[in-house]
Amino acid sequence: MSVDVDATRPAAVNNAAAPSGALGEHRPGLDGIRAVALLAVLGYHAELPSMQGGYLGLSLFFTLSGFLIAGLLLRSHLVPGGSLRQFWVRRGRRLMPAAFLALVGIVVFGATVATRQQLQGLPGDVIGAATWTANWRFVIAGKSYVNLFAAPSPAQHFWSLAIEEQFYLVLPIAMLLLVRRTRSPRVIGAVLGAAALLSSAWMLALYEHGASLDRLYYGTDTRVAELLVGAVLAVVVWHVGLDFSERERRVLAGAGVVAFTVMLWCFVNVPLADGPLWRGGFLLFSLVSCGVILGVLAGSGPLTAVMSWGPVAAIGRITYGLYLYHWPIFLWLTEQRTGLSRWPLFALRLAVTYAAAIISYRFVEQPILRGASFGLSRRARLVMAPLVAVVVVGAAFVTVHRSAYDPLATLHAPASETIPPGTGTTKVVVVPARANDPVVARLQRVVAGDHSATVTVAPPFECTGGLVDTKTGRTCANWAHSWPQLIDRVNPDVVLLYVDDWAGESLAKLSGHPTGNQTDAAAGILSPAIKMLTARGASIVWAYAGNYKTVLRTYYGPFNQAMLRLKSQRSDIQQIVGLPDPATLSPAVFQSRSATMLLSNIQLYKRVDPNSKLPRVMIVGDSQALSLGYGLDQWASDTERAVVWNRGIEGCGVVGVGHPQSFGSSDSGDQQCRAAIDAWPSQVKAFKPDLVIVLSSLADTQNRRLPGSSTFESMSTPGFDSFLVGQYEHAYDALSAGGARVVWMTPPCIGLNQTGQPVPVQASNVLALGAKVLPEFVRARPRVATFDLNGVICPDGKARTSVPGVDTLRPDGVHFSVDGSLWFARNYGDKVLRLGGA
Repeated sequence: MSVDVDATRPAAVNNAAAPSGALGEHRPGLDGIRAVALLAVLGYHAELPSMQGGYLGLSLFFTLSGFLIAGLLLRSHLVPGGSLRQFWVRRGRRLMPAAFLALVGIVVFGATVATRQQLQGLPGDVIGAATWTANWRFVIAGKSYVNLFAAPSPAQHFWSLAIEEQFYLVLPIAMLLLVRRTRSPRVIGAVLGAAALLSSAWMLALYEHGASLDRLYYGTDTRVAELLVGAVLAVVVWHVGLDFSERERRVLAGAGVVAFTVMLWCFVNVPLADGPLWRGGFLLFSLVSCGVILGVLAGSGPLTAVMSWGPVAAIGRITYGLYLYHWPIFLWLTEQRTGLSRWPLFALRLAVTYAAAIISYRFVEQPILRGASFGLSRRARLVMAPLVAVVVVGAAFVTVHRSAYDPLATLHAPASETIPPGTGTTKVVVVPARANDPVVARLQRVVAGDHSATVTVAPPFECTGGLVDTKTGRTCANWAHSWPQLIDRVNPDVVLLYVDDWAGESLAKLSGHPTGNQTDAAAGILSPAIKMLTARGASIVWAYAGNYKTVLRTYYGPFNQAMLRLKSQRSDIQQIVGLPDPATLSPAVFQSRSATMLLSNIQLYKRVDPNSKLPRVMIVGDSQALSLGYGLDQWASDTERAVVWNRGIEGCGVVGVGHPQSFGSSDSGDQQCRAAIDAWPSQVKAFKPDLVIVLSSLADTQNRRLPGSSTFESMSTPGFDSFLVGQYEHAYDALSAGGARVVWMTPPCIGLNQTGQPVPVQASNVLALGAKVLPEFVRARPRVATFDLNGVICPDGKARTSVPGVDTLRPDGVHFSVDGSLWFARNYGDKVLRLGGA
């Protein structure tokens, strides 16, 4: 991708030293291979249904780059006058101008159409791209390539360029040392091949030990094998040459056609979350890529003819620019902005990207590569690159403060400041970080005009009175003095802790152990406090005040870590995330949005009336169930059809054993899910539901290390599917133990997010869950009723983005908007209740 055609043909080549003409002359067929690789990537990024393996085009780029660069280095080290400095200067002149031009466009994208999530990460993403460290930036930031379309960074495609540039930095030094110590191709090839095998073995070891797939996909150490395989091929060609006999050419040409056929099959059929990829699959694909390269270099046959065809080779010559510019253009030109369907939109995106790449190639890349000075002195040209980098990064920081659209806003809050009327009065106690907090004051004003809730504000969350013994442990004296009386008087449904961090004396001083673990100390103090606040059955929710920098700092603070620990042990503690950043909004808008979001979340966790005579409905599952349950709860209360208790939990399905290999998952999150599932029997006994609705999809389909196994298994393998069926049987038995009917919803297909981008995360697995696993489960438990939610949301296999009266059904392609969940409840709520006999 970043290897230009000219890099394969230096001015002078000593044929005796480099017997391979292929390494010293321009081969149009190699340009054609670049074109094929790029088209695969573009098809994947456009979410074309036939290109779920198109990401492998980057693997082909890696192998081809390794082949070309290693060949160039072999000649440079063996031809008098070759130097590393010349190599690196040429690399810089070839790569940096277009890269910085693309980053300027990305900053413009951020300043005009970026979402809030894209803006918040833009400075770090631009720094990573400008310093060729984007891959490690995305590992640290947790930006998943498999979850690419849910919250895409406009600079996310720079990860692959970063790996190549790191390779270009290290390989020349390694090749120089090898060539100086030995001129034996066998030794050089063996060393490079051993390094490739070591990299693949390292990927396998990390995979088997539970490393996230992001770490494996983005890591230079895990992906360099594909580049090294290309380098080994260059050594082989350097050694044996390309003066093949006619029979050898026919054999290589035929093998190239076979390899190309296998490659196309992989582009169509191999999803990124597929387990075999991480067990040597990328290495095997790089060998297939070598077969294609050799087939083209054979110089005859249909593959060479197609790859050398003028239009195909012409695309290949500008693949660097096409790759650089396509991603922000794809994010800008969406279905919603253009009104075009998938294929016309793809054609428009290609046309705009091609135009940008041609202009860049003709007027920026080639002139600079050929030494154009643009009227600047040599000294000015030397400082130009770092100066442009500083300006671009500075501009990225400036754009962060632009107010941006939040594509998930409707998931967190209703459109107005008040929730729909008739939901009953929810009694809320708020424990704020400070007195007279403006968000808490706005929350009070929001509920003052209707009967949806009452808000009682407790004294600020402080711990200044020292520790006292209680019946349940040691806690702060002022909490023990004020909270029990307050809870007895109000008898709240929900207690909201709206805090910045631990406010008051240091934990070390309070606990009496200055060198002790502050998280342990915080948990020891908070545990009895939480028991006070929940003594009469209230749920606990906590949220952060302040901007996202404060949130990042407090996430690792002792208060938050202690609350996460307690949350994993109890089912009545929830965290509210995603509050707006005050740095991007006016104070009035920030306060209004925060109060609305807090109220909508509080309503989800309100206590259920134990004396109601209406049918009792319990909802369990993942965050998709949580979002759908909001509308069912409101509709059932409005129409007095039922009492709904929404127990959907973000990130948790209905599988309670095995270790999931999720993106960004943690042991504490796994413990939370297991604790929630283990709590079902006691919750069923206490609530006595007449009907239990189950909806779970993505959380159950992720790769998982099954009990008794040391390796991760994936969906659609016999062992994994049988495991899921068994887990569903266990869940059904627990949920129906009190006599409740169970309605299991088929998971709907994954749709487009609100920026118009597809969300391909395990999309095929979700469909397989409904088409294969659920039927087996129903045969095992014939009393379970099913509701075809997939048929409602995805008629004819295509996800609905809007319905009558609702512009956005699922903002991120997975979770229901508030209006979307209300639409479903009003149109299908009665049918669901009838299925369950309620």
